[in-house]
Amino acid sequence: MTTADNVRSRAVMRRIGMSYDPADDFDDPDAPEGPLRRNVLYRTRRSSGG
Repeated sequence: MTTADNVRSRAVMRRIGMSYDPADDFDDPDAPEGPLRRNVLYRTRRSSGG
């Protein structure tokens, strides 16, 4: 996860193949109002092999 405005971190997560669903975005209850409050969540994909 990262703040919504952290373009560089989001680019890295996309580049390494993590998936993003805007429905998973959330406001960090511990962050003050402002640009650091909104967070985005990227997930790793599960491999099909074992």
